[in-house]
Amino acid sequence: QLDADLIAAAGLWIRDRKPWIPDDDPAAHFVVTQVVRAARQTEKYLGLISFTRTVGGVSNSGTLANPGELLVFTDFHHQLLAISRIGAASWYFGD
Repeated sequence: QLDADLIAAAGLWIRDRKPWIPDDDPAAHFVVTQVVRAARQTEKYLGLISFTRTVGGVSNSGTLANPGELLVFTDFHHQLLAISRIGAASWYFGD
């Protein structure tokens, strides 16, 4: 169920930013796969800034680039989807 929720959330994120994207867009499928895979791999460290794991005599440590975020869309993902990281211009000609 978690994987389905993550896939749905990643798809919604893309649709919110690019509503006209085709359902079978290969770049979107690739991005969803990468984002969900990364989320599953870092899920156990959610909320941490850095971690150290020792098994036997071997230590493994790291620092999370986006602590607290489960679905992370990188600059590369934005480029693949042709989604700007800069907001669009807006204006208001109200009464």
